[in-house]
Parts: sequence; C-alpha cells; structure tokens
Amino acid sequence: MTFKIKFALVLLIVALMFVLHNSFWLWELDDRISLLFGFMPFAFFYYVGYALLAFGAMRLIINMAWPDPSDKVLASFPGEETVEK
Repeated sequence: MTFKIKFALVLLIVALMFVLHNSFWLWELDDRISLLFGFMPFAFFYYVGYALLAFGAMRLIINMAWPDPSDKVLASFPGEETVEK
C-alpha cells in the first residue's frame, strides 16, 4: 500500500472516530431507552462499545503507519540477522 493510501485511511478512521465520539444523537435517545440488561444506561453501553472500537482503530492505525526499522537499527541488536515480515 502506498503512503498516500495509508495516510487517507488514517485520516478517514480519525474522522469517523471523531463523528462517533460527538454522539449528539444520544441526547434524546438515552431518555427514551430504558436500562439495558436491567442496570446499564444506553449511553454508558454506547461508550463501552466506543472504547473497544477506539482500541481497534488505534491498533489498525499503528499497524499501518508505524515505520519499519532501518537495517542500521536492526544490525544494532545482537543475534538478530533476519527480520520476518
């Protein structure tokens, strides 16, 4: 994947997470929905799901955007001749 595509995907993920974090649609919806599972408010359930989604999004962003170490850095570790990708 090229740098431009990776950069566009990272920007898209960040924008999506921003929109989901500003949950203005929950303001009235939370009042209309009773407790989930008998004890959990809907907004709390939403943010638990959001936190899990944020974890997955950050893992994806790090895997896409983190640069591979250079050969000079890899050579500085003794016993590490090859790197599996």
